[in-house]
Amino acid sequence: MEARDEELRARIENGAGAIHYAQGAYAQAEAFYQIARGLSSSATFQAKIDLNLGVLANIEGDYQRARGLYERARRAFHAAGDGANEALALHNVGMLYADEGRWNDADDAYQASLALFAQQGNRAMIGSVALNRAEVLSARGQLDEAIRSAETALEIGAEVGDEGSRGEALRWRAHARRRLGDTESAERDLLESIRIAASLPSPLLEAEATEELGRLLIDRADPERGRHALRRALALYESLGAQRDIQRVSKAIDS
Repeated sequence: MEARDEELRARIENGAGAIHYAQGAYAQAEAFYQIARGLSSSATFQAKIDLNLGVLANIEGDYQRARGLYERARRAFHAAGDGANEALALHNVGMLYADEGRWNDADDAYQASLALFAQQGNRAMIGSVALNRAEVLSARGQLDEAIRSAETALEIGAEVGDEGSRGEALRWRAHARRRLGDTESAERDLLESIRIAASLPSPLLEAEATEELGRLLIDRADPERGRHALRRALALYESLGAQRDIQRVSKAIDS
């Protein structure tokens, strides 16, 4: 501020927003992101902020706003010839379509982003696409393929030292295993996912893995422990303000 370097300050404010996001403090994260966007005159940096804001809108269930932010970011990256961030925007669009249950559209976006990430040799993001495709494949009922995709993400997560990615991959492998009837292996995956989430910490991952554990226990005819897990997941979602998740888990507890 003393040097009147607005671009540097914008990056600092964005970094502060990223810390709040990692802690699950989404309202604070958005406030810092908005400050950063207003300070910067760089179209590319503003587009990066739009991606961050889109992620927050997606978590909060505001799909229309998230889609608009992602598409605006993608156009800016394309105009700047920034293939790496254009691939990231496509990846986020795929996640949005997945949240809407538009599985074919999601997979198309993931495949388009995967082609760009492969050109760049970006192993971390190739792992992220494999992780997200595990969700798509599970939704289509292609459970064995979903497990293989999750295991690819697990391998790459270990390779690049991304514990968050490993935790997510374990959750999706557990989901597919549960649906295939392998509840013992699924439970082991979920307990490890929850451990990773708590150690990071990652409240959203912990909530999602705990919800999956609750559903697994109910499937196993252990409704008391299952509802206990669902109530824990609900409390985590409420702390994040994740409205669509709160609604879904509340219905599961009451059913």
